[in-house]
Amino acid sequence: AALALADSLVRADARWARAYLLRGYAYQRLEDLDKAEENFTTAIRLDPSDMEAYNAAGLVAYSQQRFGDAEQY
Repeated sequence: AALALADSLVRADARWARAYLLRGYAYQRLEDLDKAEENFTTAIRLDPSDMEAYNAAGLVAYSQQRFGDAEQY
């Protein structure tokens, strides 16, 4: 349900960074960490001032023991 809602938000406005952040959280909840990180980095690209997106991407990288990548976020 959360993923479907997030998908609809992205479709409604593909330039809204928050939609990608929310979709990243949905993928994270589903344990699809690659797609989660992809959405978090899209959110960062669209809104480089969104610290929540950096934090979320860093936590995904950290959880995969990619510590160097986590530090980059």
